[in-house]
Amino acid sequence: MVSTDRARLFLAIPVPVDVGARLADASAPLRRSVQSEAVRWLEPSAFHLTLHFIGGVDRALAVRICDSFARSPPVRSFVTRFTSLDAFPVGRRPRVVVAKVEVVAEMAALHGWSGDVLTELGVAVESRPFQPHVTIARVGRNARIRVSPMEVQPIALPVRELLVMQSHLLPEHSVHTALARTPLASR
Repeated sequence: MVSTDRARLFLAIPVPVDVGARLADASAPLRRSVQSEAVRWLEPSAFHLTLHFIGGVDRALAVRICDSFARSPPVRSFVTRFTSLDAFPVGRRPRVVVAKVEVVAEMAALHGWSGDVLTELGVAVESRPFQPHVTIARVGRNARIRVSPMEVQPIALPVRELLVMQSHLLPEHSVHTALARTPLASR
């Protein structure tokens, strides 16, 4: 369960390893065009789609969150797809390079349902519009790079489960640990 008195949590959709490898291959031209030591490309095994960032919570709330997501969501498994590569925020000082994910009805429903569950627990959810994406690189604070949006051949992303993840921040990277897994009913 939670490894400390406080936990930094988020809800995520895992990216299967083979899908992550295809995404890394599709991003190769972008990697070549953005050659900077300030850009740290992530390993495909670290890819995930964040549905909601929860932030730091105490152990008791972390347990309640995990327990709440033990129930099956009212969304069946589905497939969406990666459609393009870009950076957030747009401009000369992006913080992350991302693979954008198509918003399908099931994705919107899963995002809405999980946000409602968090709200019931007293956890604030972001009010910004949901922009599903997978971070594929992190950009150093003072780096000045330009990333031009790039279309990719669509890559299918099967969505079969929802994870409650704990993030451990280390100096060079983050380590993510799944605290709870909620399978989506199969079609």
